[in-house]
Amino acid sequence: MKKLLSFILLLFVLMSSCKPKGEAPVNEESTLFSRLGDSDFWRECYLETFWKEEKAKFLKYFYEAPLIDEQDIALLQSFIKPWLDFYHIDLHEARLTRTEAHVPINAGQDKESLYYHPFEAADDVGDDLCNLYSPDKMRYVNEYKGCEISDGKLSFNMDDSQNLNLTDRRLRHHTMILFLGSLEVSHDVFWKDNDVFAIVGYSEATLNEYYIYLFDIKNSLVKRYAILDNGYTPTTYYPSNTIKKAITKGYTYSDK
Repeated sequence: MKKLLSFILLLFVLMSSCKPKGEAPVNEESTLFSRLGDSDFWRECYLETFWKEEKAKFLKYFYEAPLIDEQDIALLQSFIKPWLDFYHIDLHEARLTRTEAHVPINAGQDKESLYYHPFEAADDVGDDLCNLYSPDKMRYVNEYKGCEISDGKLSFNMDDSQNLNLTDRRLRHHTMILFLGSLEVSHDVFWKDNDVFAIVGYSEATLNEYYIYLFDIKNSLVKRYAILDNGYTPTTYYPSNTIKKAITKGYTYSDK
C-alpha cells in the first residue's frame, strides 16, 4: 500500500511539472494520461523536475553564503580589475562560498601523488610565455591549457579538465593548487605581490557563475568567491595575460 501511494505521489508531481510536447495525432488532443506509456517523455519530465530542484538547492546555498567584505573588494579591485571590467562583474555581488585556512599552498607535491612530476631544469625559467609569474619571477602558475606557440601563433589545446600548479623556483618544486573539471575553466591568473594571487574563471558545475580563488601563500589561506552570471555576452575573446604577452612579443592569436 505504501509503495502504491508513493508511486501515485511521484506521478502527481511529474504531472504537475510536465506539459506534453510535440504534435498530437489529428483530432486527438495530447494529454498527460495519453503519454503514460511514453518512457522518453516521462524520463525527460523527471530530469527536468530533478534539475529544477537541484538548481533551487544550489541557489539557496549560494544566497546563504556571506557577501564579500569591503576589505577584499578593495584588495581584488586593485589587481584583477581588467577581468572584472571585461565581463561587467560587480564585486559587491560576490559571495564567499568557501574559506580554507592552514592550506599548504606551496608545500610541494607528494611523490606518491598521481599528478606528481619532479622539478626539472626546464621548469627553472623566468620568461616562459605560458607561465603566469609573480612580480619577482620566482613563482608562477601554469594553467595547463595546452598553451603552444607554432608558426608565430598562440593557441590553446585544452583537455577536458585542468590541473593548475604553483611552481616555486627557489624551493624547486610544484604544488597542484586547483583542479577544474569539464564544466569549469580558468580565464586568467593575477598576482598582487609575491605571496598573494588570484585565479579567475567561469563554472557551470552547479550554477552558471564567475569565480575568484584568492590565494595567500604567506598566511596559508584560500578563499573562493562566486558571482552569478549577469547575462552579459562579450563580443570578443577575453585578452588574458598570456594572450597580451604573446601579442607584445609579436605573436598572433585568434579564438576561431
